[in-house]
Parts: sequence; C-alpha cells; structure tokens
Amino acid sequence: MGYKVWLLDGVEATRLGPRGVRPEVPGLFDLLRERATPEVLERIASADGFDFTKHLAALSDICETGMVPTELLWEPREVLELTRWSTGATTDHLARALSCVILCLSTRDAEELATNGSILLESCLALGTDVTAEAARFFAGQAGGDDALFAAVALTLLAVLRAGDAELDDVAARLVANIPDTLTETLFGGMRGELWRELVVTRLVPRRRTSPPIDHLLMKLAIS
Repeated sequence: MGYKVWLLDGVEATRLGPRGVRPEVPGLFDLLRERATPEVLERIASADGFDFTKHLAALSDICETGMVPTELLWEPREVLELTRWSTGATTDHLARALSCVILCLSTRDAEELATNGSILLESCLALGTDVTAEAARFFAGQAGGDDALFAAVALTLLAVLRAGDAELDDVAARLVANIPDTLTETLFGGMRGELWRELVVTRLVPRRRTSPPIDHLLMKLAIS
C-alpha cells in the first residue's frame, strides 16, 4: 500500500502482493463500492482539503480490488473518518455508508463498531431495501467471534435493522442471552450516543409490547 499510495507505483505494489483481504461477508461492501462513482470517491478524498491525490489513490485501490487493508493508513482513514460525520439533508449517504463500511471492516473494536456501525445503519436505511438487506447480512456476520461486547453491538445493530420483520425476535433472543454489562455505556456513552438512542427509541420501543425479547433488551438498556 505504501508503493501504491505514497509512491503512486501500482506496478511494484502489485508485484509485492495483495494490499488487503476480502471481507468474510462482502455483499454490502461490494454493493457500495460498485455504486460509488468517481465523483463520489473524489468527494470523500477531498474531505480534509489535503493530500487529495494520495487519499484518492488509496480509496480507489480499495474499491477497485475489493480488498480492505487490515490496518488503514492515514490515507484514506482521515477522509473516511471525516466523511462519516456528515449529517443533515445534504448528506451523501452512499459516500458516508462506503466510508463507514470500510472503517468497520478495518478493525474489530467494539467502540469503533458502535460509532461507525450506527452511522452505517442510518445511511443504509436511507439508501433503500436492497442495501438494508445486505446490511443485515453484514451485521449478522460481524456478530461472530469470541468478543462478547463486539458481538452484542453487532446484534443490536441487526435488531434495529430487523425491527420491522419477523426475524426480530430471534435476533433479540440471541442478544439477551448474553448482554455484557458494558453494552449500555458502549452504545449510549460513545461518540454517537444520541443517534443510538434515536434508533432504539424510534425502531425498537414500538415493538416492546409484542416482543418479550425486545422488552427484555430495552430494560437491560434502561430504555423506559
């Protein structure tokens, strides 16, 4: 990646080997990167006003190869993190979702997933049913592994996404079977705590009367 981004030498970069790994559940990432036009990538790459060429080279390489670096360099992490903070009516949800899914795939840190995953979920909801279907598969895939807190954050994201369908009870039951004590603070005490509260209140609270697992979850999260 150093050759590709810093030296802009794609030939030598390719000779050295792959510059990342394929996601285990690639559907959402592939859907977003395939929809991202050059203009979308340029918009992300210009987010900090510096090193546009390097940011664009790194981001374009990720989208063209379908490989996500196991450790993101400053280029393009800085512009991905800046793009994720966009809000309001003028938000480019495709750019924001693409930024967030790459950030989610680059680490398995529960607090990072709580921040980036909630923003990703909000943008996927704005992008429509085909994107939300892939987002559900993505969050379900993230819920595996031995890190109980990380899995709980992923399952909460999946429950919020599934709030309107028949699979909600199953997802909620999996979650309430093992809720870490730190889940509430991770969701509501993090950088996007207000977004989490809005998502939970608007999408899950209306289901608590008809779904005992959801009612249990909301009590655990101290949501009245």
